[in-house]
Amino acid sequence: QLSQMQKAEGLGLLAAGVAHNFNNALQGILGHATILSQHSDKPEYIRRAGEAIIEIVTRSSGLASQLIAFDQKRAPRKVLLDLNLIAMSAVNRVQDVFEGGIKVAVSFGTPGMVLAESEPLVEAVEALIRNSAESLKSRVGNVTNLSIKTSQVQIRDLEFPDLRSGLYSRLTVTDSGAGMNNVAQGRCLEPFYTTKERDEVTGVGLQGSGLGLSKALAVIRGFNGTIAIQSAKGVGTAVSIYLPVAQSDKSDRLTSSARFDPTLHPNILVVDDDLMVLNTIESMLKDLGYSPVSAEDGPAALSLLRSYKDSLKLVLLDAIMPGMDGATLMRELKKVHKELRVIGFSGATPEHTRPMTEAGAIAILNKPIGSAELRSAIETALSTHPKLAANN
Repeated sequence: QLSQMQKAEGLGLLAAGVAHNFNNALQGILGHATILSQHSDKPEYIRRAGEAIIEIVTRSSGLASQLIAFDQKRAPRKVLLDLNLIAMSAVNRVQDVFEGGIKVAVSFGTPGMVLAESEPLVEAVEALIRNSAESLKSRVGNVTNLSIKTSQVQIRDLEFPDLRSGLYSRLTVTDSGAGMNNVAQGRCLEPFYTTKERDEVTGVGLQGSGLGLSKALAVIRGFNGTIAIQSAKGVGTAVSIYLPVAQSDKSDRLTSSARFDPTLHPNILVVDDDLMVLNTIESMLKDLGYSPVSAEDGPAALSLLRSYKDSLKLVLLDAIMPGMDGATLMRELKKVHKELRVIGFSGATPEHTRPMTEAGAIAILNKPIGSAELRSAIETALSTHPKLAANN
């Protein structure tokens, strides 16, 4: 049953991933084809657009192989990630659990960068938060507190049986729930085990899957980390994720597209982790008469916004990116520039773009985006903000 569940889940993720990449490819082809049709008398435009379309088709030829290789194990695509941003993304996804009087406190330290895959790591943190929130439901009438904290710690030899000594990023989710006895604490990371209503002999849950924490542990171990639990009956529970701090100077580097140029005065910032889409949207914006600047990730986008704060009026932002999703990045951008307007775009389902809408995005465009649709969305965004429209 577990194997079937995992395969079904994997197939769903694969389908979503293929659809996302396919829509990205269509976006590139549509954008450059539009430029071709509008500039058929300009050889240089034709050459550049033709080369771009060839590159897009070549890159997209591997989509079918993703389906064929479904049964083969895939190594995680690890990148440098900020644990604080991962936590923020997880918190944005679980707003539905913060109901019924749960008091939430978030405290971010300086945990350092970790080497991991973004989506599974966000889901693991989400599982911890949901598990803690669920434990608070039994405390109706009492003060219910849930805290999320990040920090960096030094692990000594033999302190954890499955960790080497060294620096680790730690994320801890603490709740004031009912807590667990020693037996439950020792088994809570087992698949199908739950402290909710369960069989008295096996401990297997009669409600829910009981897979949240065990799946999270498997994910964290895949990134050379572990999960530790401290709990006391009637007091509460603290669940901590430990991941080794990545020793690299790459975290301090910006993508080449994010370099500051004092001669530029851009009015639109484009953010997408797919360079093909980024280049296509930039070309479409230039053809529409705008001055875009682009970034491939959240930190680069924030750096550019700080550099060009006086001239930037609008952000075109991909909803799904590794490290910092669209909704999380949108909130961070708004802290730098409160009047900034944001248009989201994505090749994913509405479920994945809903957080951006809730965060205040003016519109969500579905990839592939045509030139006319892009123009209309931008004009609408600027017209709803008189101050920005006046400066356009």
